[in-house]
Amino acid sequence: MYPDRLYEHHLSQIKPHDMVCGLREERRSPLLNKQNESTDSPAAFPFALSLPPSSASLTSSQEEQRRQKQKRFQCMHCEKSFGKSSHLRDHIRTHTGDRPFRCQFCDKAFTQYSNLRTHTRIHTGEKPFKCHHCNKSFTQAVTLRSHTRTHTGDRPYHCKRCSKSFACFSGLKGHHRVHSDAEQDELEIS
Repeated sequence: MYPDRLYEHHLSQIKPHDMVCGLREERRSPLLNKQNESTDSPAAFPFALSLPPSSASLTSSQEEQRRQKQKRFQCMHCEKSFGKSSHLRDHIRTHTGDRPFRCQFCDKAFTQYSNLRTHTRIHTGEKPFKCHHCNKSFTQAVTLRSHTRTHTGDRPYHCKRCSKSFACFSGLKGHHRVHSDAEQDELEIS
């Protein structure tokens, strides 16, 4: 491969965790080391190094373009796009109704294996997620996280209309009905 094509190929392989020029420190080429030693000699490294801009330095339109490039798998049934072909495959099942993962204990079927695995715990009684505060066990990690907030007092879901906060999203969602009911009452009075 010619040096300019090699460099272009190299830039296309950059991963966020990699260092300058997309290579980890221990895998750097001798050319890069030579460039660092003698920056006044352009012949040592015939092309300039430039990293893609970080998301912090991008404008909102540039950020949107970057996200669109990352989501290159487009659904043929709707406008959604995905970064991984497996995510697109799973999404397409919502259009086709395909549910290939069937429970061996009941008639339920699922679009994703992970959902079947979680459902199967209902039948087996498996509760692998244990609270460190009270030893209560749960079938899902998300339920444990929500439960743990009862011990810590953490309330990460805040209402944008008033000062109330909630330990779980469903609490905030229910609370929003209070505001919409109040608005509805105001509309009927007017």
